[in-house]
Amino acid sequence: MKSILTGLGLLVVILAVTVFWAAPGGAQKPNPKALFEEKCSRCHETNRALIKTKTLDGWKDTVKRMMGKKNAAISKQEAELITQYLFGIRGTK
Repeated sequence: MKSILTGLGLLVVILAVTVFWAAPGGAQKPNPKALFEEKCSRCHETNRALIKTKTLDGWKDTVKRMMGKKNAAISKQEAELITQYLFGIRGTK
């Protein structure tokens, strides 16, 4: 009986750890489009960026400049995702 309870206890711990790691905010990758829309719309309409075409370095410079704005609150990781997103949809060589 004791070994059954120990086994069930171990199963509960494994299940709890699995649920914790699979929970939102765990190992999920952020959606770059949603991140762009959330962060960039704090200061201006998103179409302001979407009407432009830039090189990868051009988008990096723009996003870096926006990181310095008061309301932006863009981390380095978020900036990289936003830059790649913008270059992917509005990039040029």
